[in-house]
Amino acid sequence: MKYKLISCEVFLREACYALSHSHNTIDPEFTPKGAHEDPNRLRELLQAKIDDADKEGGYDAILLCFGLCGNSTAGLKARSIPLVIPRAHDCCT
Repeated sequence: MKYKLISCEVFLREACYALSHSHNTIDPEFTPKGAHEDPNRLRELLQAKIDDADKEGGYDAILLCFGLCGNSTAGLKARSIPLVIPRAHDCCT
């Protein structure tokens, strides 16, 4: 399986460690830690990254390593492939 991971930079080490042990192909992309300061801007950034991954094609799903994060993930959509997001209030959960 091939996945696109979009994660907050706060999880860089943990995510890379987990990816190195995965049997799947996972292409990671990280957003800056400071992006959480403006939830509306973060939502726009995440939607743009989701749209880019959707356009690239070839992924079985897009994985988000974010919680609700000030409602920044509310309403995000992938057009043609599954979007997987944990049920959590924020990243630290």
